[in-house]
Amino acid sequence: MTRNIIIICMLILAAAACSEVPVKPEPVAQQKPEPVIQQKPEPVAENLKPILRLDTGGHTSKIQKFAVTSDKKYLISCSDDKTIRVWDMQTKKEVRKILGEIGDGFGEIFAIALSPDDQSLAVGGFLGGVPGSSDNPRIRIYHFPTGQLLRILKSHSNVVEDLSFSSDGRYLASGATDNSVKIWDVRNDFSLIHTFEEHQNYVYAVRIFPYKGDYRIVSAALDNQVILYSLNQKKKLASFSHQDKTNYLAISKKYIASAGYDNKINIFDHDLKHIRTIDSETMPAGLAFSPDGKLLLAGTGDNPFNCNVYDTEQNLKLIQSFKEHNNLTPAVAFSDNDTAITGGGNNKDIYFWNPRTGKTKGHIAGDSDTIWAVGVSGDTVAFGSIAQTLSERKTKLEKAFDLSKFEAYPSKDFSNFQRISAQYEDYTLSHEKGGDYGREDAVLLIQKNRQTVRRIVRGSTNGMRHRTYGFTADGTIISGGSNGFLKAYNLEGEQIADFIGHTGEVYSIAIDGDRLLSGGDDQIIKLWDLKELRQGKRKILPILSIFVSKDNEWVVWTEEGFFNASPGGAKYIGYHINRGQDKAAEYIRVDQLYQQFYRPDLVSKRLQGGYEKEIQEELSKIGNIERILSSGLPPELEALHEKEVNLKSRDFTLNLKLNDKGGGIGKIVYRVDGVALGDISARPVDIKRRAPYEPFTSEESRKLTLTPGKHIVEAVAFNAENKIESKPVKITVNVNDPSSQPPDLYALCIGVSAYRDRSLQLKYAAQDALLMAEELKVRGKDLFNNVSVKTLTEQSATVSGIEAAFEDLAKIVKAGDVFVLYLAGHGMTLDGDYHFIPADLLYENSDVVRRQSVNQEKFQKLLAKISALKSLVILDTCGSGGFSKTIASLNSRGIVEKTALDRLMRATGRAMLAESSELEQALEGHEKHGVFTYTLLEGLKGKADLQGNNNGTVEINELADYVREEVPKITQQKWGYEQIPMRYIHGDPFAIGCREGKACK
Repeated sequence: MTRNIIIICMLILAAAACSEVPVKPEPVAQQKPEPVIQQKPEPVAENLKPILRLDTGGHTSKIQKFAVTSDKKYLISCSDDKTIRVWDMQTKKEVRKILGEIGDGFGEIFAIALSPDDQSLAVGGFLGGVPGSSDNPRIRIYHFPTGQLLRILKSHSNVVEDLSFSSDGRYLASGATDNSVKIWDVRNDFSLIHTFEEHQNYVYAVRIFPYKGDYRIVSAALDNQVILYSLNQKKKLASFSHQDKTNYLAISKKYIASAGYDNKINIFDHDLKHIRTIDSETMPAGLAFSPDGKLLLAGTGDNPFNCNVYDTEQNLKLIQSFKEHNNLTPAVAFSDNDTAITGGGNNKDIYFWNPRTGKTKGHIAGDSDTIWAVGVSGDTVAFGSIAQTLSERKTKLEKAFDLSKFEAYPSKDFSNFQRISAQYEDYTLSHEKGGDYGREDAVLLIQKNRQTVRRIVRGSTNGMRHRTYGFTADGTIISGGSNGFLKAYNLEGEQIADFIGHTGEVYSIAIDGDRLLSGGDDQIIKLWDLKELRQGKRKILPILSIFVSKDNEWVVWTEEGFFNASPGGAKYIGYHINRGQDKAAEYIRVDQLYQQFYRPDLVSKRLQGGYEKEIQEELSKIGNIERILSSGLPPELEALHEKEVNLKSRDFTLNLKLNDKGGGIGKIVYRVDGVALGDISARPVDIKRRAPYEPFTSEESRKLTLTPGKHIVEAVAFNAENKIESKPVKITVNVNDPSSQPPDLYALCIGVSAYRDRSLQLKYAAQDALLMAEELKVRGKDLFNNVSVKTLTEQSATVSGIEAAFEDLAKIVKAGDVFVLYLAGHGMTLDGDYHFIPADLLYENSDVVRRQSVNQEKFQKLLAKISALKSLVILDTCGSGGFSKTIASLNSRGIVEKTALDRLMRATGRAMLAESSELEQALEGHEKHGVFTYTLLEGLKGKADLQGNNNGTVEINELADYVREEVPKITQQKWGYEQIPMRYIHGDPFAIGCREGKACK
């Protein structure tokens, strides 16, 4: 693998030929099948951007097919969401994804087939290329154990809809929308050996099976025909006509089953002699026989959404209906004779269930739901995931997301939230049936005084239907439809703009002032600026995209890739990296790019508007995503341990195997319970490569000293340029060492008031550092074995002085000790990172600060030298008047400072309390202290414990609660506004002192 990844196509996902159906929709059986029309892709040279995609841990669009490995350990699923996912059948967890090239209008996976030896995975679908050409990558063949793309098969001139390996693995059969069936010789490098062209319409299903020294093939198509062929004779043997389109097949050792749009399942023998017809109350969608052939499972494509099981030994009697799915369910399979598997529904769930009793045995679902309703009120958006009928366009709102505070919460009061109106002055909007396929809402009617004056008709190339629609305040029409289409029209029915970003059905829109909100099948809420319409823009990109999981984890991002996220939210989005038609694609989660793109400050500025130039300048500093990803993928880490290790001593050596993925190997960061430890600048041993950037494997070891108890030990490695972080490896280590000793308390208190630069002078910072040091000594003497506190104030608080103090502490602080770092003085935020200003810095410009401050990178390296797993960092820093132009806060909660402290906390893993105040308040102070430190000192003396658990010790969570309560009160009373402290407390709380008057040792 070369170092530079070739990244192709920043393109929009598109839905496949069949759209998902909401609860109580128009019957699928009445819908005409839609031809798959390929769009010519843009030249590769113009599409080098990686594709930012949502990954909820489950499929986000229709699940098409299943395959089960021969050992019954893994389930493989493919979907219109352009992914193939491999699931552990026992744990019901995703093991990995298998990806290929995707882009605008291509990439959906319609068919998979696994060879009997589990080595080859054949994949078909909407895989791109020039329309009508047979020189396109119609079928991909992956090496299933590794996910490596081995070869692509060409010959079909349109989309492949189904695939089938013969039971001996010798042949692969494929059926496509070019009306043909093709047979491929697996043993001869998948060479094409024959093409059958008997069908007059799209072939949607195919099966191949050995038969009396021959191989027979059966196919089903939209020409209503089921056809049987002989491979040896290369000819058609028999056929059968359904009453309507036919698109599903299954085969057992005894029977052939077919199903289609006529709500019937037909049963044949292997000569295609008709045996029986099963009438179904729903349209069968997906067929599978149990391994022993005694049961036949049918999925569903219509309401009622019942998955039915028939007993072949009881004259195909219906013996069970599974009713957990609430939408079409075309993916069906058996893992064994007693376990049926079905996939579909509104939320693309996968259920494992007993086919005879209907009892659920397991469930797989992503962490999100379809967005059926949206509302907006200022900086707060609302949404709901309860599906309704198409006639009930205004569905229920359930949750809200506050964009000023960045938090999600359930709510019952949505009275102030704006939706969208279908009326403007004398105009109203409604819909009627029509279009290419007779959809009930394909035609939007513009009516004036109840008379239709214009019709907007949608077809397969412009959104198919009008799912949701309404007027803006100035009479512009907004309509959302299928395949991510969201468009604006004038009152003459002329299209004036495209809102580009959704990838599935758009089910709901809302408008408040200049803000347009939309949501739908792709489970993402998008916020748009309607001012861009008035500016005449024809293509409008979202201001923000918002995803909220079922348990209220969230991530918000901009088109540039900058994001803000809850602690567990960043895992939900990432970049799909195309590597060409003949190679598997890669996927990088955004939390692997945390240091570059975690910028809540820039997300807020994008929401505010007017900061476009600043955002682009920040992007140019770090490099856009293409440039960063071109530095090469990070290594893949493997722990050479069991997942859980039991020890009787405190020393644990983590052994790692690092597989270079082409980007080289840079720094390795080791964490224990989230705390970064060791020399993070250390690089693995340099290994001479035979060629530049040739991938290699390395083994590394790191000795860690732990405390008694349970610990999570993890490691991540970066690529050679330290830009992209690997996925972590995690080991649970249980230490049972009875020879535990009481901990010591170590503290380093740093304060600067008398800066060399006189414009930066402060009143109380140095004094506060001395008082904090004294208070820690007093509070800690009865709790810890020993207390050691070092202070650096005024001119001793230089970068070299701080580094020397850390070096001394690193030699004596043990894993079981407690460490406190206190900083008082000036702090500054640059490029999203926190900088502490040392005493000798002369401020000339921001570059001087970058070079001469104690920045985030230095803090990370210094703190990593401290072995204590229980640490608290306290920052009482303020921006000076000279800095204020650079770090002007967006709001009273200081999103700029919050961004920097968030990034600092993640980099170090240490608990943190912080206050960032304006210069005037810092100079004036409170009771001859900085406000924050005054409150901390009061809390340490015991007020925090009195308001907490009142057990005689002051724990860090109690201290955090106390300052969070008291600081806003003081600042509100004294200066008329609430100053909000920032807190980052994780893991188990620990005590740092005894309450005044209490002996707690």
